[in-house]
Amino acid sequence: MNYVLLKKRIENENKKTILYGLNENTEKIIKKKISKKIIGVSGNEKETGKLLGKKFFSIKKIIKKNILIVITAKKPTNIVIFNELRRLSNSSTVSICDIDGKNFDKKNELNFKSHYKSILDIKKKILSHDVISFDLFDFLVERKNKSTWGQIENIANELVKTNKLKKKFVKERLIAEKKISKKNNTFSLNEIYFSMRKKFKFNKKKENKIIKDEFSLDVKRMYLRQEIKEILLYTLRYSLF
Repeated sequence: MNYVLLKKRIENENKKTILYGLNENTEKIIKKKISKKIIGVSGNEKETGKLLGKKFFSIKKIIKKNILIVITAKKPTNIVIFNELRRLSNSSTVSICDIDGKNFDKKNELNFKSHYKSILDIKKKILSHDVISFDLFDFLVERKNKSTWGQIENIANELVKTNKLKKKFVKERLIAEKKISKKNNTFSLNEIYFSMRKKFKFNKKKENKIIKDEFSLDVKRMYLRQEIKEILLYTLRYSLF
């Protein structure tokens, strides 16, 4: 992330700025205080209140305003977010850039006519089949951090702060996940924390709180792919059940 280039872009735009993404990059930019034009953050419709003094904004309220949106996610997640924002926003008033203040390359832009033609084709195929299955992660729902281990590490660091855990918890949380994933393809947070119970001497109450906190932090780092949601709702509408 280049703070100098980002500051230059923000200052050169005759617009107020929103940071899109509830992540470490957003926090770093706010703490650096690079521009007074940054008025808030967005990225999760359920969020209310403030982040480090910056107000949360619903994306629905800002996509039609004269504003600069800085996508703070890393590649390739930022490209996915860029295309979704471009589809929703008024391109004549909304400017979008990455964390270095750069515009997104045109080769990353979806051809929305062909994109939505393909969605219509999918809907037609749905009507001709009896069973339709939807994968959850990386299809209907995507995590903002594409790296599974990076996601776990970020969340574990948050848990250390909020639950007053030892710093070695981060490393042990990663090890526990790797060990259990070698034995089973599917497993729960309860199983992961059960394997860590002896090492950290969690009582049941504290263990349940940490599990609940981790689940909440994980959900906050996800977003729904609207085009897949549209297909899912279409499928349910024409379901026999």
